[in-house]
Amino acid sequence: MLFPVSNSLTLIHQVADLEKKLEAKCKYIEELTVERETERDEFHRELENSDKKFAELKREKERLEEINAEHLSELNDYEERLKEADEVEQQLVEKSKHSEEELKMAVEKVRCPVDICVFA
Repeated sequence: MLFPVSNSLTLIHQVADLEKKLEAKCKYIEELTVERETERDEFHRELENSDKKFAELKREKERLEEINAEHLSELNDYEERLKEADEVEQQLVEKSKHSEEELKMAVEKVRCPVDICVFA
């Protein structure tokens, strides 16, 4: 059984149209694939950069924490030295007061005999 020529031509045109549509859809899908691959590659680059930046910031944080610990240690040393200096100063002030009192008493002892001699 043979198909009439007009039906065959119509089918050929339909198949050709379908092939063009399929080609266009394949091309569109290929373009989308390329775009998505480009986006994925860009995302991976950004992710790698973020990881590097994070590692860099983490190292910087650790470095600053070490410096901070050193400064705190130095500060504690200075505070201890200041406390010791204050204690020494207190002791010197006490000794000075005690020496002044002894000096006053010695002067009084020296004056008393003079007063006695003057009044006698």
